[in-house]
Amino acid sequence: MTLLFELKYRPGGDPTGFAQYGALHEELSKLAQPASPEVNWEWVEYQCLSLFKENGAELQSAAAFLLARMHLHGLSGMEQALALVVALLAHGEPVPWPPSSSARAQILAWLCVHLQSVVRRSELSTSDLLLARRINAGLTQISELLGRKNQPSVSALEELRQQFEKLIRRLEPESVTSELAIQQAAGGAGGALGMHTFNPFHVANVLPSSTPNVLVVSLADGHRADSSTRSRKDVFLFSLLALLCVIVLGGLGWWGHGLWLAMEHRQLAQMADPEVVHLDSLMLFPSGSAQLRPESTKVLINSLMNIKAQQDWLIVITGHSDAVGNVGQNLELSLARAAAVRDWMQRMGDIPDSCFVVQGFGAGQPLASNDTEEGRSTNRRVDIRLVPQAGACATGHAQEDVPS
Repeated sequence: MTLLFELKYRPGGDPTGFAQYGALHEELSKLAQPASPEVNWEWVEYQCLSLFKENGAELQSAAAFLLARMHLHGLSGMEQALALVVALLAHGEPVPWPPSSSARAQILAWLCVHLQSVVRRSELSTSDLLLARRINAGLTQISELLGRKNQPSVSALEELRQQFEKLIRRLEPESVTSELAIQQAAGGAGGALGMHTFNPFHVANVLPSSTPNVLVVSLADGHRADSSTRSRKDVFLFSLLALLCVIVLGGLGWWGHGLWLAMEHRQLAQMADPEVVHLDSLMLFPSGSAQLRPESTKVLINSLMNIKAQQDWLIVITGHSDAVGNVGQNLELSLARAAAVRDWMQRMGDIPDSCFVVQGFGAGQPLASNDTEEGRSTNRRVDIRLVPQAGACATGHAQEDVPS
């Protein structure tokens, strides 16, 4: 499954005063319960993205986001969110929350312990080798950042690095392993591992074009939600792909003192399987365009008369394409078309941003074979569905697009 969205955030402050604090506090407490109840990682991801808009990003929210991405999307999700953690740790003034070095070490330890468990359970193959190398480079960079800033070392971080080093050796072909050993013995710094330096400002240079669940992240200094007016700093561009289709996300918050390890249990209602409205892209858009046709209004009105904004329900709009042409361009076009339908719905119904999720899957979710024109036509569509989500579409809580 391929998903394209963009996250923009600013350095965040103490999240404990936000409503999302309690929700994440309770959901993540399941990790410490002996019965090991299932954690709703989609819910965790949603809440994290929510606070990024309201409070900005801080290390605690980024840690939960990383763990959720790993559970939902595997190593590719971990790599993307790991870049966010690296950017926060590398950030200068104002220092993202928490400022205490011991608290930061505790957060990283919590995160790394849980990541070790997820990695152990993951079924990986040689196709995951490049991802594993880049993640290991990112973990190494975190360790180096802690050292340069004289912050406490984190033993769980070193254990996670060792886990990935063993994983890399296991996934590497025997010939590559032998060549690396020769290069390392000769002191060759330009070996295969050396080529995978983790750079959160230029991750697009090492991402294959087919990387799933692409997350584009940018870090911009700005005013914190809980602090006095601060001067603007330089803008940190933190890119995981050069496809910039903007969806600004919103809010997260939780945990001030006890780290999630002593959090209380909370039951979440199971989400019903929502009914999907399929809209034929050719009836809405000219070929290759994300501009609605003038005659599309009648189609949209007839198709969406039963789709109404209501509290605790998300309107999820997903664009799809066929498999013809460039993968990246198809992703961009599918997302742009979904956004165009969202914009039309907002103009017609004055619906808050917080009611919408906008996604672009490209050719990742076909309904028919792309080998025939009929099948390709079926796959070129925009899907709309209502999904129950506590706290969504609340009056007076406007936020921008939030990927699920």
